[in-house]
Amino acid sequence: QALEYACQTKLLNENPVRYARLPKFDRSVSGDEKEALSPELRKRVLDAAKSDEVMYPILLTLMFTGMRAGEALALIWKNVDLEKGLITVDRAVTQESTYDKEGKRLSRETIVAMPKTQSGIRRIPLLPQVVDTLATWKKYVEGKHPEWVGPDKPVFMNQSGEQRTYSGFRATYRHFLKRNGLEDEHLNLHRYRHTFATILLEMGANPRTVQMLMGHRDVKTTLGTYSHVSMGVLEDAVAGLN
Repeated sequence: QALEYACQTKLLNENPVRYARLPKFDRSVSGDEKEALSPELRKRVLDAAKSDEVMYPILLTLMFTGMRAGEALALIWKNVDLEKGLITVDRAVTQESTYDKEGKRLSRETIVAMPKTQSGIRRIPLLPQVVDTLATWKKYVEGKHPEWVGPDKPVFMNQSGEQRTYSGFRATYRHFLKRNGLEDEHLNLHRYRHTFATILLEMGANPRTVQMLMGHRDVKTTLGTYSHVSMGVLEDAVAGLN
């Protein structure tokens, strides 16, 4: 795109990569670290998190909204409508790097930016359990630090009441897994997002609906990424032919 733009602005006479083709790769999910959490594992994680007033609202939100971890960390209170049970996603925590002339990275800074694509901006309906948990979390924070709760304040703040970094939260999350004997379950943060989408598809949700909830650019991404469903769902589909 950059080279095509250079041609349009007369910086180049011809795009040297016009006929290049990206190698094809398999977008389907495979491996333990990319699979949805089983019902048993979901229960283990949430049961462990219930005794952790900080981790429980974050993990429950990730598991039942399909938000990316960076989107959840960037969530602010004005984008959480507890009365209507809606979350508006229009920002995400990401990292911006600066490099020297030789291409060596000089620094990496955590910033909050808009989603990479327009489809990433979306509204997600909330389960009653998530609404109740976020309301309880809000009261908990207000009781300890009222100044930490406001329209533009992060929902899931750090111990100083400020914006969490992705790396900082990931370290906190690793400690949570280790404390609860879950460190060998390959529970990377993206698996909660996979779980949300997989549950919806296995329930028979329209892929277009799942695409909108996930913030995918097109439905092909949704179907390609979550092409796996449980054998029970396939058996039910065939049984319907009777």
